[in-house]
Amino acid sequence: APGYDCYYLNAMAGAVREWLFTTDPDHQWLMDWKKT
Repeated sequence: APGYDCYYLNAMAGAVREWLFTTDPDHQWLMDWKKT
C-alpha cells in the first residue's frame, strides 16, 4: 500500500517453538489486498 513500508523480523527461542502470528486490527485491511 502506498505510504507503508513492510518488513518481517522473525525470531524463535525457548523450549517450545511455535509461530503465533497476530495482525494489528488497525492494519488488517492490508492483508485483504486480494479482495479488491
